Amino acid sequence: MKKLFIVIIFVLFTSFFPFEASAQTQEDIKIILKFFDEGNTAFERKEFQSAIENYTKAIKLFPIAPEFYINRGNAYKNIGEYELAGKDFDKALKLGPKLTDKELAEFYRSRGIVFHFKGDYSKAIENYNKAVSLNSEDAKIYNSRGNSYTSLKQYDLALADYEKSLQLMPDPVTFYNRARLYDKQKIFEQAIKDYTKAIELNPQLAQAFNGRSLVYQSKSNFELAIQDINTAILLTPKEGVYYFNRAFIYYQKGNFDLAVADYTKALEIYPLWAQAFRYRANSHQKRGQTKLADVDYQKAKEIEKENFDPVVKSELIIQ
Repeated sequence: MKKLFIVIIFVLFTSFFPFEASAQTQEDIKIILKFFDEGNTAFERKEFQSAIENYTKAIKLFPIAPEFYINRGNAYKNIGEYELAGKDFDKALKLGPKLTDKELAEFYRSRGIVFHFKGDYSKAIENYNKAVSLNSEDAKIYNSRGNSYTSLKQYDLALADYEKSLQLMPDPVTFYNRARLYDKQKIFEQAIKDYTKAIELNPQLAQAFNGRSLVYQSKSNFELAIQDINTAILLTPKEGVYYFNRAFIYYQKGNFDLAVADYTKALEIYPLWAQAFRYRANSHQKRGQTKLADVDYQKAKEIEKENFDPVVKSELIIQ
C-alpha cells in the first residue's frame, strides 16, 4: 500500500507541478510522505492533535490528495471536531478519492459518524447505506448504522443491524450497543446478558459496567449496581457521568452525604451540568442544609440555558 501510494503521489505531483525537476520532485514527495507518515503514527497512538498538525503540513504542500483529508477528518472526528471533520470529508469527496471499495466504504462510515454526532441521523444513515453497498461484510458499518437507528427510535431496524454486525464479528462494542437498545425498551434481562457478554469480551469496557449498573438500578438491585459503577469509576476515573450515576444510587439508599460528595465530583468534571446541581440540591435538602440547596437550585437555573448533558455522549462508543 505504501509503495502504491508513493506512486500515486508522484504521478499526481508531477501532473500538478509539471515543470519541476525530477530530483526535486522526489525530494518534495519524501517531505510530504514524512508528514503523512508522522500523522499516521500519531493517529495510531491516539495523539490526534499531533496527527492533525502533520496532516495539515502535508496538505499545505500537496492539497489534492484525498487521503490526506480523509485521515485528518478521522482525527478531527476522534476529538469531537465534527464540523471540521465534515469539511475534510466533503473536500475528499470532491477530489474523487482513488480508493478501493473497502476503503471508500470506511470513508462513508466515518462520514456517517460525523453526521450522527451533528444530530443528522438520517444523513448518517444515507452514508452508512453507501458504505454497505460498497462493503457488505464490514461489521462496523452495521453497528454504526444501528446507533443512528437507535437515536431515531427505529428499534427494529437497529436490532437487525446489531444482529447482522454480531453475525459478522462478535464484538464487545456491538453487544454493548444492543444492550443499550434492550435497556431503552425495558427488556432488562436481555440487556444484562448483553452487557455481561461485552464485559467478558473486554473487561476494560467501563461503559458496559456503567450500563449494567443502570439496569440493576432499574431492578432496585442496588448492591450489584454499586459494584458495577465502582468498577466503571476505577476504569475511567475522569468520567463525571459515573460519579453522577453512583450519587443517584446513594441518594436512593438514603446515603445523602455520599451522594453530595459524588455530585460534587461530577460537577468538578462538568461544571455546567445543571441537572447535577439540581440533584445535589435535592441531597442537601434531605440533609436539612437548605441554604446550600438554595445556592445549587439557583446555579442550576442560571446555567440550564446551556442545555449541557454529557450522558448521551458518554454512552455512545465510536468504533
